[in-house]
Amino acid sequence: MRVELEGFIDFYLLDSREQIDTLGAGLLQLEKERRNIGLINDLFRTAHSLKGASGTMGFTSIVTITHAAEDLLNRLRQGKMDTSLDMINTLLAVTDRVKAMLTQVELRREITVAFEDLVSSIRKSEKVNNGQGSSMRVITSQTGA
Repeated sequence: MRVELEGFIDFYLLDSREQIDTLGAGLLQLEKERRNIGLINDLFRTAHSLKGASGTMGFTSIVTITHAAEDLLNRLRQGKMDTSLDMINTLLAVTDRVKAMLTQVELRREITVAFEDLVSSIRKSEKVNNGQGSSMRVITSQTGA
């Protein structure tokens, strides 16, 4: 049975924009409270919810970028890495890209916003914190909207 998802897009957009705004505001708070585990847990859950809703709607590029952000936040939750300004800036760049992607969804356009560079940067940072490489490179632009 195929469910028509077009009717859910407006609700998805409303919810996703709220989630991404919450994530952005929380990341700015995290700059000041880098060891706030409650905040980190909230950020993780927000990224997880956004990823799940995007998966339900079939927006795989949003799933991919939010999954990388969720993984990074999970490592913070588990104490496997420390919060850094570079990491926060990279996650803020994720929020900017997702906002641009959501704009394309709203306009009923194919999502063409580049995101692979941020996913790669996040994955490299995970290896760094496992002692396997160099530091995280912050990437902020390339919205493509």
